[in-house]
Amino acid sequence: MKLGRAGVSLPDKTGRKQGRARLARGLLYMSYGLAFRPLRKGGANNRANRVSHYLTRRQVEDIIAAADYAEAMGWGFSRHWSVHLERAGIPDSMGAPFVTRLLDRARRHLKRRGVELVAIWVRENSPESGSYVHILLHLSKSVNLRNLTRKWIVAAGGSYRRRVSKMRTIGGRLGVEGADPAHYWANADAVLSYVLKGCSEETGKTLGLRLMGRGGEVVGKRAGCSQVIGPDARRMADFAHGIEGC
Repeated sequence: MKLGRAGVSLPDKTGRKQGRARLARGLLYMSYGLAFRPLRKGGANNRANRVSHYLTRRQVEDIIAAADYAEAMGWGFSRHWSVHLERAGIPDSMGAPFVTRLLDRARRHLKRRGVELVAIWVRENSPESGSYVHILLHLSKSVNLRNLTRKWIVAAGGSYRRRVSKMRTIGGRLGVEGADPAHYWANADAVLSYVLKGCSEETGKTLGLRLMGRGGEVVGKRAGCSQVIGPDARRMADFAHGIEGC
């Protein structure tokens, strides 16, 4: 075993190789075209007016598990998309529904091209930066999003102006994961740590995160992921990593 992101145990290379046969069964899950789900479902946790100030430890561990499952399946995240919800005219109480609509536009676009959307999203809110959503996407080098993100933001109910949306390539250039894996994974881990900075200091220190304590007050769902990397998909693929229930 070795320590993966944030100190979570990962199987060694031999274990990962042996596990790929099990992981292949998870591909069956993709054929149903499942979209996004909250990291936790049911009960008071998903009330639209629920207020939280940090990602919980459970949410952080679930996000890490989803990211590691994506990696194991060959779906490493290649883009980091940040959308400033305040600048887009989205009140905090409508942040989660807006993100769902936004990613549904992306999912439909990709589905028409025979591509499954694999993503994680996390909302945060700070007095300095305002209300944001950070989205990590797995997209191949051939997928071009030029002029699309603006249309998706407007179609989802937001307004578009300067500094509303920013798309970054993880690792600096597309295809770097193949050309320079060490450079890519160092950057991918740094980006994931950045996205998780909305956890409490206690959670951050316990899990060994680089950034922490920067969550802020968020109304409604705080984080979500594609079902193809969610707990049901991991269970079907017998991916025994992290805790279940995201």
